[in-house]
Amino acid sequence: KAAVLKAGIIPAGMENNIVDTIYWELPGNIVMKDELAMLMLIASGDWTRPLCFSNTTPSSKYLGLDKYMIQEGLMFRFLPIRFEENNRGSIAVNDTKFLDVLQNKFKYGNIDKHEMFVDENSARMMNILKMSELRLAEDLTIKQKNDDALKVLNHIKDKFLYVNAPYYSPYNGYFNIFNMRWIELYYRSGHSEAAVEVYTKFIEDLADCIRFYQLPNSFAKRYQSELEASKQFVQTLDQIAMTFKDEKLKSLLEKKFPELVSANSNTPSPQQILNLENN
Repeated sequence: KAAVLKAGIIPAGMENNIVDTIYWELPGNIVMKDELAMLMLIASGDWTRPLCFSNTTPSSKYLGLDKYMIQEGLMFRFLPIRFEENNRGSIAVNDTKFLDVLQNKFKYGNIDKHEMFVDENSARMMNILKMSELRLAEDLTIKQKNDDALKVLNHIKDKFLYVNAPYYSPYNGYFNIFNMRWIELYYRSGHSEAAVEVYTKFIEDLADCIRFYQLPNSFAKRYQSELEASKQFVQTLDQIAMTFKDEKLKSLLEKKFPELVSANSNTPSPQQILNLENN
């Protein structure tokens, strides 16, 4: 414990949560060589060097140690602390460290400066980055650090330019889920006015796509699953408008989707549909 404290790797306020012994169950029936190497690093480590996992790595490579990880930027740092939120399908976040990395170290490869061609792999990487930043914003909101949460939400808007990362896409369901979460977090952090630009563009694109999905031709019929998903997004936005008593959003939805927002008594909550922690 003394070595851990001396290394200065424990987030402020968590010093009393350090465990004397780390218990975990190694998953699977075999151990591969790369996993043996990681176990050797852990066994011989004295906490003077960080032990980190990329958040793009499959969870199977965490060796069952994910209960002892906390997110800092795009990595999960292994610490001798058992984070209870990790037992509930969430992930602990070092918001102070993450916020510093986000504001002072992250680079975006010019997608934040001008229009660029974004291929499928680049779009996937943007998904991962946006998901991580939204997780930070949610963590700050839960901790009632709402001004910092607003900084992160606006940072996403500044760095993921609309021309490179449209707010609604018929080709990428994950983008749509993250953007719905983005809108909701503006409301949950108490900054609903800042959400107007985002949800207006989202709704415009969504309305255009729904018109396409409903065209009477065989090509449009291939998008029936996207049509059903888009209807869910409309209903979720309607639920957000009612939950946070936003007449401006409600009016826009009634104008764009009158047939979808009238019957909403059984609409699922945003939390039911937009659970990022399971992605």
